[in-house]
Amino acid sequence: MQHRYLMSSSYRGFEISPAIDDADTDVQTVSASRGRITLRVHLSEGPMPEGWTLEDVLRFEIDRLIDPKTMRGVKRLN
Repeated sequence: MQHRYLMSSSYRGFEISPAIDDADTDVQTVSASRGRITLRVHLSEGPMPEGWTLEDVLRFEIDRLIDPKTMRGVKRLN
């Protein structure tokens, strides 16, 4: 399995870490960290939606986390 995540990148303050191939499984993983928060996305079977990567899914989840409605009761992130 080939991964597009060769270098670390950042999105909305989260550092997105490269995926690490596990030779024993077909699981693809990518994670993002910001302070004490770590989000991890993995694909263990089946195809991704057309045109999406794991990094796209991770960015979608970061957007949901940062959404003002989600963060209503949070005074400060980190």
